[in-house]
Amino acid sequence: MKRVLVLLMSAVLMMSLLSGCENKKAPAGLPPGENIFVAPNGSDFADGSFERPFLTLGRAKVEVRALTAGSDEPVTVNIRGGEYYFDHALHLTAEDSGTEAAPVTWRAYNGESVLLSGGIRLSPEDVKPVTDEAIVSRVLDSAAREKLVSVDLSGYLDEWPDLIVPDSTYEVANGGPEIYINDAPLTQSRWPNDVQNEAYLYADSAEALSDEQFTPVRLTSRALAERAGRWSSDAWRDMFVYAFMAWDWSEGIFDAASFDAASGEIVTTGGHWGPPSENPRFYVFNLPEEIDVPGESYIDYERKTVYFYPPEDLTDAQITLPILQDALITLDGAHHLTFRGLSLKHTRSNSFAAYRADAIAIDGCTVAHSSAQAIVLDDATNCAVRNCHIYDTGNGGIYLWDGGLRKSLTPSGNIIENNDIHHTNRLKKCYYPPIWCESFGVVIRSNEIHDINHIAVDVSSSNDAVIEYNVFYNTCLETSDAGAIYYGRNPSVMGIEIRYNYFHDIGNRYGGIGQQAIFCDDGASMPHIYGNLFVSASDKTDNWGSAIKANGAQFGLVENNIFVDMPYAALFGEWPNNYDRAPVREDWWLMSMYGAGDPPGEGIWQKITVDIDLFSELWREHYRGTQWEPVWDVLSPEGHDEFWRMGNEKESAGPPDYDSNPAQYEWAYQNAPERTNLLRGNVCVNITGESGIWCGSNAREENNLIAGTELFSSYENGDFALTPQGIAEIRKVIPGFEEIPMSEIGRKP
Repeated sequence: MKRVLVLLMSAVLMMSLLSGCENKKAPAGLPPGENIFVAPNGSDFADGSFERPFLTLGRAKVEVRALTAGSDEPVTVNIRGGEYYFDHALHLTAEDSGTEAAPVTWRAYNGESVLLSGGIRLSPEDVKPVTDEAIVSRVLDSAAREKLVSVDLSGYLDEWPDLIVPDSTYEVANGGPEIYINDAPLTQSRWPNDVQNEAYLYADSAEALSDEQFTPVRLTSRALAERAGRWSSDAWRDMFVYAFMAWDWSEGIFDAASFDAASGEIVTTGGHWGPPSENPRFYVFNLPEEIDVPGESYIDYERKTVYFYPPEDLTDAQITLPILQDALITLDGAHHLTFRGLSLKHTRSNSFAAYRADAIAIDGCTVAHSSAQAIVLDDATNCAVRNCHIYDTGNGGIYLWDGGLRKSLTPSGNIIENNDIHHTNRLKKCYYPPIWCESFGVVIRSNEIHDINHIAVDVSSSNDAVIEYNVFYNTCLETSDAGAIYYGRNPSVMGIEIRYNYFHDIGNRYGGIGQQAIFCDDGASMPHIYGNLFVSASDKTDNWGSAIKANGAQFGLVENNIFVDMPYAALFGEWPNNYDRAPVREDWWLMSMYGAGDPPGEGIWQKITVDIDLFSELWREHYRGTQWEPVWDVLSPEGHDEFWRMGNEKESAGPPDYDSNPAQYEWAYQNAPERTNLLRGNVCVNITGESGIWCGSNAREENNLIAGTELFSSYENGDFALTPQGIAEIRKVIPGFEEIPMSEIGRKP
């Protein structure tokens, strides 16, 4: 099979290829079409055959372009096992694309282990025992003190970027250098240590030093004062504060402007965008005194030196320093490409990034050890992330945006399925979830998502998302006012189906205002929640804990679910202006939708009339006959205009004042929805709340069953499949109850 060579290359390389390239003696069983080989012992002056493979993926890219330009056959780049170090991204454009009939695949050949790395290996000579007594004497733990080593990175780094985003006072930055020992990053030297449910101090007091936003804050802690009595007098000069300064759902890093060890008083250089809470939750880090756990490290930023307690014997360890400040693979305008069986690791940015992409598949890959996100698919359609292992990222997992197709209700064709995703918040704990979608018609199926500090799946700007057959556990581990699945602040986000998932062990013991499996926040339209199993799926301290929470959310349908071991199945928080008025109606919700909330509707009216056209016939027809159809009964352009005609206030002026505009408030009450959520046909076991299986006045309850653990095959062993007798008992009360397909839920190996 002759190859047509159409190459733009240097003259020397061109001459080496003029004789043509035949895959002589290629192994049997190769994919159909053209096959290119790359190997660590190859040469870019070879022909890319099995016997004479290329050395680099960049050279293979040139060959792919030549083949796709002269052939209509599929092309496969077979990458032989080994390690490939990138000092710049493999950048693919439309010229590197395949077609639907002839796609291009980049794959690990024959299941061999292929590592694409943006890091360099440090030599054993780079790691030295610490003999500087000024450092060693500060380490309090004797074992750490004896084994303390250091790495001078000044020869590898031109600069060490700030931990805090420039021009902010607390935002956590991407791209800082990190050291990995074998397959694990060094961690922060910190106090308290990172022990689940014990990882924070609570300030005895917190005070903003001015009325301005981002003002410095004075924190005091007696516990910190006791601990700091063991530190050197200037330890605080390299110290940072990680704090949930204002709320339990928004955190940041704060630099210390001063520290009084005797009183435990820290004054930060800046503050959060909100005033500090009364007793913020925080820890301090980057102190040599607090190196006491194997793997903990202290960074001397001025000297570009890292001191650490080795996590294991370093004799044969692989020590990696990420250098690459771009994604390992970037796509721009590319389409019909598959990446299969590759490991992408060690970047100071995202690992994989695709822009303006179509028909991209990431299949069976391992994506880890990035200082930002794992996979970014921006302006992407018909893309799939499946069968991947995604873990140990700095700021999130998969980000998927379809380019705004929800406005036209055009299915995106995107799918995320059968992945194992965990530990994706090494640097920033909040609002960088493992899966973050802004899409129309995305399918999130059969994933295992676990060990997440905050939200696991955010679909705040998605419609018709199907979230099914997933397992969620150990989520919302360090935050509050959060859910494993979360969205909010937009009533046009509709069509969300959450079905046949297993949620268990959600939440933490830090308190706050709730952690739950599903949280529909700030006046949004609720999902259809069907056929899920919830076990211990709410926070661990609050008597009002629930698996499902609706904060002013409307039009929800919760049916055919099983709830086990929690205070409540669901909490339906209402949004009235007056709780004492009967009946309780959602008039504050209605005012917020029309732009009169506090702050003024958070731009909700713009979201539903500018970002999309909620009142178009397209949108009305699409949701006709669904649980979301009543939104058009209570929201309309005419209602919006009438509401603002009722008083003298202008929409831009913010919330109307009741005393000056009682008619406006009365109009909102008379036109507001009432009890729009429905909880029906669910089974509840060990639901301990005093007021029943649900709470809140913005819901109706129909035909739910409170039962015992004898329904399950083995409650004691965590087997929640229903026995034949159990399903028969349920159907006596709920005749149409569908058995949850437990054997089909979860990731398949």
